[in-house]
Amino acid sequence: MVILDTFAMVDAAPHTDLPDLLLATHHHVSLHFDQAQRLLTPASGHDVGVLLHQLIPEFNALQVIVAALQRDELQTYTQEPIMRTSAAGVARIYRVRLQLTRPGAQVESAFTLEVEEITEVYALRAQVQQLQEQVQQYRAMVDMIAHDLNTPLTTLQGYLELTSVEMQDVGNESFFEHLQIMQGCVERIMFTVGEMYDVVAMDAGQLRLHSRTVAPLSLLRRAIQETGVIVERRQQTLRLEAPDDLPALRCDDLRVLQILQNLISNASKYSPHHTPITVRAALEPDRSHVCITVIDRGRGIEAAQLPFVFERAFRVHETEHQIKGAGLGLYLARLLVEMHGGRIWCESEVGQGSSFHFTLPVADRLRDY
Repeated sequence: MVILDTFAMVDAAPHTDLPDLLLATHHHVSLHFDQAQRLLTPASGHDVGVLLHQLIPEFNALQVIVAALQRDELQTYTQEPIMRTSAAGVARIYRVRLQLTRPGAQVESAFTLEVEEITEVYALRAQVQQLQEQVQQYRAMVDMIAHDLNTPLTTLQGYLELTSVEMQDVGNESFFEHLQIMQGCVERIMFTVGEMYDVVAMDAGQLRLHSRTVAPLSLLRRAIQETGVIVERRQQTLRLEAPDDLPALRCDDLRVLQILQNLISNASKYSPHHTPITVRAALEPDRSHVCITVIDRGRGIEAAQLPFVFERAFRVHETEHQIKGAGLGLYLARLLVEMHGGRIWCESEVGQGSSFHFTLPVADRLRDY
């Protein structure tokens, strides 16, 4: 014997002109029918004795369904959407479940029909579909932008590589170093173009990390080198405070660079000229994570705004001037940290500056250097 729950979903049925299934005050009710499929309970507002197929004409194969229930081939038959219009002219949508009446429910009852209003569920489904369509439009826009930027950036990167080789042959170490920094910045710009993909991919659960074992000091020094130009333009100083014996991390190094660039860039934008920015790293007490902190001596963030700084498109309220940007940096940083299994948070005091902390997991063993 096979016991099944059968579910049928049909298109909007042409029965909306029938009386509503439930009273306006009811959203869920159990209706009982006798062996002849006549209504025993008037809880729906219908007359006692109305036949099941008159109440639910959407059950096109009712006798086949009843026979399957009686032979224990089905345990429950479910169908939706059942469309009706209330006396007030409001559209209502229902899910109905037909089954044999369980022993002890009602002696006279042979069949039980569960009627559940799901109008709000269908409204939410419509909203979800609309959001999915908007995401598809967003992704198409991102594809177009990325395509338009990719070609000139790739060309620029190629010329920088060629010039770097020429400068290395000439022996101009200073200029060669500057070109290397420029190359790194172009790589970061190309990577940032991918951030637009990342937002969509994260929302769709499609973003994947490429983790490997990484030496934390090398990673931090690279982040400082690549963001040094941003800080120098504002006559700020950028320094690293970290012990030499930090354990290796298991992470996606490009994604961590992305996190650090966002945090250091924010620290610079929201801090006055001639102020220090510190990147600090330390092993957590449980020795399972390394905590990395970016500290500034800027304006600070009001306590009421702190819970929202990592939300999408949130911008700290400024009274002196507006900081340009889309407000995605900290949002992306939070998502990336959480994907690594870490956590991110901010401590700040108005007039004293801010400290942004995030943790990354320690590698089990050294590899992939």
